[in-house]
Amino acid sequence: MNISFQNRITAYSTLLIGLFIGLVFVLIFVLSKRTIFSNLDEELMLEASDHYDEMVFDESTVFFRDKKQWAEREHTMVQVSPIFIQLVNLSGEIMDKSPNIQQGNLSFYPPVKNKEQKPIDSELNGQRIRQIQLPIFDQKKKVGFMLVAISSEQAWNLVSTLKLIFWIAFPGVLLILIFLTRFLAAKSIHPVNLITETTNRISKNNLSERIPLPTNNDELFTLTTAINALLARIESAMLREKQFTTDASHELRTPLAIIQGTLEVLIRKARTQAEYEEKIKATIQEVNSLSELLDQLLFIARFENEFQSLPMEKLDLENICKTWVSENQSRFQSHAINIEADRIGGSTVRANAFLLDLILKNCVSNATKYSEEGAPILLKIWNQDERIKLSVIDYGQGIAKKELESIFSPFFRSNSAKNSSVEGVGLGLSIVQKACLLQEIELSIDSELGNGTELNFCFKS
Repeated sequence: MNISFQNRITAYSTLLIGLFIGLVFVLIFVLSKRTIFSNLDEELMLEASDHYDEMVFDESTVFFRDKKQWAEREHTMVQVSPIFIQLVNLSGEIMDKSPNIQQGNLSFYPPVKNKEQKPIDSELNGQRIRQIQLPIFDQKKKVGFMLVAISSEQAWNLVSTLKLIFWIAFPGVLLILIFLTRFLAAKSIHPVNLITETTNRISKNNLSERIPLPTNNDELFTLTTAINALLARIESAMLREKQFTTDASHELRTPLAIIQGTLEVLIRKARTQAEYEEKIKATIQEVNSLSELLDQLLFIARFENEFQSLPMEKLDLENICKTWVSENQSRFQSHAINIEADRIGGSTVRANAFLLDLILKNCVSNATKYSEEGAPILLKIWNQDERIKLSVIDYGQGIAKKELESIFSPFFRSNSAKNSSVEGVGLGLSIVQKACLLQEIELSIDSELGNGTELNFCFKS
């Protein structure tokens, strides 16, 4: 069954509070009833004690010394709770009784051995009474029982009135409680409804809209803040994706336009073999550039899905760098790649070998592109605060301070790079950043225009 959240709050609140109020009512009723009859029993015991000394023992019978007192007002008028007394022998036969009992008799209950006799409820002449029977002793010998009773009509009337009040009050309280909890529930979930309405309005065309923050700094405030932060991240991701798509289409369009233009030139008229070879080589070069661009784009697209579960292992960073330089030095013959290692504490790191190779490849490739021919590239391995760091240092043209914040964005190229003859599309450092994120490697860059660049990698201990 589909029940709204507001109705569920109302139902649960009413049920719990109703049960609590019901228990309170029952407790009050029980305590009130106990107090009423406790007072009645005290009065009963007091009267029994007062009349105990008025008995006279005569051989096998017991009777009251002066029965005229039973004609007194306190024993005859119901309004002042008359006292009823009856004397019986051990067999329960009546020996004497107060005149106000009239034709009726108090009920005799044979005592149970080793069990204390307590006041009980009974009836006399159609009237409810509270009764107790006490043993009568003549020279330490039990000769009978004194039955003492007092009217309990007033007590029972009070108990009945109290019960009636509770039966009437409880449904009324429940009804008021239902309306109040429903009102409070509606007021409480109003911010939730506002969140729902706002989020339903938000689409890719108005991602900048945000949910108004509640006035109270409570759980709903935290929820709203979290949703707004999520919307901000989605908006940022959408903008990056839009920018990435625009840049990617632009970068793909350029080599395709060159290839198309070259082929169109070739078919306009007959060319010499040398001209054909020149144009074909230029086309192949553009195809290679296009292929490399596509590989990089696909690689970035695969990062979020395929590389999340790559195994991490303990690797000797110095040996990894030496092996990589040995295998790739031929690609960078015009630059000397040097390794400087601080051996204090060793150089074992937790990383993924494939991604580490990718980081070295892109960093060294960038360093050689933006350095003068013959300029050295330094791979520095060192320890700081018990953490191993790797620095890739070049002495090339550097990056302007204002461009450092955008240097890891896809397709971003600094002005110095755009105005130079250096080939590239600006994806290398973006790939490096993603590889660092997957391995929880802290990445930072320090560069100054005209004074080279230093990329620093701090490995997780």
